[in-house]
Amino acid sequence: MSYTMDKNLEEGLNLLAEGKKIDTALKLINKSARKGKTKGKSFFEVGRIVREGIPGMEGNPEDARKYYDSAMSHFAKLDVNTLDCLDYREMGDYYNYALGTEEADKNKALEYYKKAVELGDEVAKERLEQVEKELSSGSAATAPALATPATKETAATTTVVVEEKEEAYPVVEHEPIPEEQKTIAVTPAPVADVKPEPAVVTEVKTVAPEVTPAPVVEEKPVVEEKTAIEEKPAVEEAPKVEKAPEIVPEGKTYASDSAKVQHVIEGDQILIRAIRLIDSPVSTEKEVADGVELLKTAVEEGSMRAAVLLAYLYEGKSSFVSPNFELAKQNYEIAIARGSSVAEYRLGLLYLSEDTYFYNEALGHEHIVKSARAGYAPALNYIGDAYRSKVTNPKNLDIAYRYYSLAGERGYGLAYHNMAEIDASRQEIALSREHEKYAILNGYDPDTCKQDPLTSSLHL
Repeated sequence: MSYTMDKNLEEGLNLLAEGKKIDTALKLINKSARKGKTKGKSFFEVGRIVREGIPGMEGNPEDARKYYDSAMSHFAKLDVNTLDCLDYREMGDYYNYALGTEEADKNKALEYYKKAVELGDEVAKERLEQVEKELSSGSAATAPALATPATKETAATTTVVVEEKEEAYPVVEHEPIPEEQKTIAVTPAPVADVKPEPAVVTEVKTVAPEVTPAPVVEEKPVVEEKTAIEEKPAVEEAPKVEKAPEIVPEGKTYASDSAKVQHVIEGDQILIRAIRLIDSPVSTEKEVADGVELLKTAVEEGSMRAAVLLAYLYEGKSSFVSPNFELAKQNYEIAIARGSSVAEYRLGLLYLSEDTYFYNEALGHEHIVKSARAGYAPALNYIGDAYRSKVTNPKNLDIAYRYYSLAGERGYGLAYHNMAEIDASRQEIALSREHEKYAILNGYDPDTCKQDPLTSSLHL
């Protein structure tokens, strides 16, 4: 069995499987979905993550559907000769388990599983056999009319269906659920043991004839038995288990005693809604425009981050907002007033751009230095570049290396790459390789020689 997978997707899935650097893993998977070579697999994995959830994010099957649909649209664009066994298996899963907006179609699932099996996929083979079994004999999900023969069999069948759904979303290795877990099917058996309750009913019936005699006064203990029987619903404590949902708060927002802090929180919540509309791969043009309007509202509500993002868009960094350097400058200044070192750096770069009418080299450097003093990694890296470019003084290379080191410690991969280049020039090959490894782990892409901007956005 062999299949191709984008390296960012593979590395992200490995990190998720190990439970390490979840943020980094998600960035790698998102990057793969945006510009990877196996986008179908990438969107399918995004759908799985959204559906099942990860630490810090609850699963949401409904939101996951659009990502599964996107995966299918990418699979459809591929040449049939380039589809591999994992592509076919995931398309089979889509129809087998109704992952997207289309209804379950076992026949389509069967068709795709067969193609995956022809290419040597063992996982698809197991699912193929299960679907064939369902189509021939039915299951609790596909043929509920067969529930009459025996309660025990029906319960077991239902459990198998539940197991299948868990198996439908494999972990990184795409392995089936181990056989041991299928013993879960035995759990419904205790349901049959609960049925001694009819015995209590027969006792009540026998008591009834004894109540008929006139001198029933002495038989009042029977009434006590009845109360005892009514008290027996100590079993009714079971509903207390339903209090469990209270453990998971729904839609509760953080509240602060400070009106100023609460105002900022509300602005950031609007920002989150705006980003979801702007950044979603399935958003329409109108939804993206609505997202930009929400972004402006978030700035008015006091969100510092919203001001940075809006200014960045006004620089002409998107296809849906017309460039306007004056508005970019104004929004960066708003964010700086609210304490943003990112805005300080971006405004510095804007002053250094000859495309703007307010080009001012001195002001540009002043803002970048202020951002670096606040600890913003790209600003520190920029100063490192400035010293490194002045090759006339050998000491400048050591100063540049120190600034790169400070930026790298703050999670800026490009700075580690710059350190690796200096290491290599000094014939320190082992150290150079080590720094290149740190560069990739912190968002540097050796293929494009660029830094992933998502890591920069984690700063204020």
